[in-house]
Amino acid sequence: MEFGDWLRRTRRRMKKSQIQIARSAGVTDQFICMVEAGTRSPSLDTASKIARALGHRLKWDVQSSGVSRGRH
Repeated sequence: MEFGDWLRRTRRRMKKSQIQIARSAGVTDQFICMVEAGTRSPSLDTASKIARALGHRLKWDVQSSGVSRGRH
C-alpha cells in the first residue's frame, strides 16, 4: 500500500480532516491532499511527522530499500 493510500484511509477512519493532520504535522493541507492523490511524496522526516499526527509510528522496511543496517 502506498503512503498516500494509507494516509487517506487512516485519516478518514479517525474522522480527521486534511487541515487537522496538516496542522499537527507542520505541513499545508494542500500538501496532504497531494500526498493522498499520489502526486507528491513526502520525505522520510515529513512522512514520520504525518504518521505521528495520526498517532502512529512510521515503519520503514530497510531491507527492501537497499540500505544496509550495519554488520551482518
